[in-house]
Amino acid sequence: MNSDEANEQLSDSITIAEGTGTVAFVNTYTKKTVDITVDKIWSLAEANSAVVCDATNVTWPAGTTVSVKLQKKVGDGEVKDVEGDDATATLSAAHPSHTFEDLVEYEGDQKVTYSVKEVAIEGTYAANFNLGSAEKQDDGSYRITNSEKEAGLTITKSFGDSDLTDAQKGNIVFKVTGNGLKKDGTAVSELTKKYSDFTGDPKKWVLTQADGIMDGVTYTVSETADSVEITQLQPDNDRKGEQRRGERAAERQHNNC
Repeated sequence: MNSDEANEQLSDSITIAEGTGTVAFVNTYTKKTVDITVDKIWSLAEANSAVVCDATNVTWPAGTTVSVKLQKKVGDGEVKDVEGDDATATLSAAHPSHTFEDLVEYEGDQKVTYSVKEVAIEGTYAANFNLGSAEKQDDGSYRITNSEKEAGLTITKSFGDSDLTDAQKGNIVFKVTGNGLKKDGTAVSELTKKYSDFTGDPKKWVLTQADGIMDGVTYTVSETADSVEITQLQPDNDRKGEQRRGERAAERQHNNC
């Protein structure tokens, strides 16, 4: 068998010329081809997921698409991208899988092995996921799994030797600002919470993906006070310094009398 024969499959047909008794055998050679199917799974955070899924496909993040690229390896060569528009496909809630069809199985006498990679995530929840890797299934298809990024922000407060009362501490308001914050699913420019509403031991404020916290985003945390003298919120050294300056001023006033 030569290389062309390895790359082709044979089909036979018989033609009988009417009235002549002549029988003609026709051999037809066609290229051997394969189909490669790819589908996708989204793995959402078990708790506090920030992702809202599509109304018609509850396993797919709303407004989000992915691009996949066909690759091939000829014989023992390197894995390379397949060129051409037909070698790229877009998966979406309405089109969660794709089949690359009629792919040649041989180039010359070398077998071609196909694979798929994910090249881009776009749309509403693109930033919530890392690119996934494709795993070959038992039936020869490929499956890409994307896991939602785990992200969170925890805020605690240390009072040191502060002489603030519990009521004064509880009235301290913490504010978080940054891109993408949410409250009850609605976009907001900031989130606030009083120290009295912190939970746990030690007390803390934990923000998650449900609050819009995302990996790689910088957030600013500040604090203000309700009915608390600002000098009481200064670091201990500053407060002691002010106290000493006040004592020296009192001494000078006393010496001048």
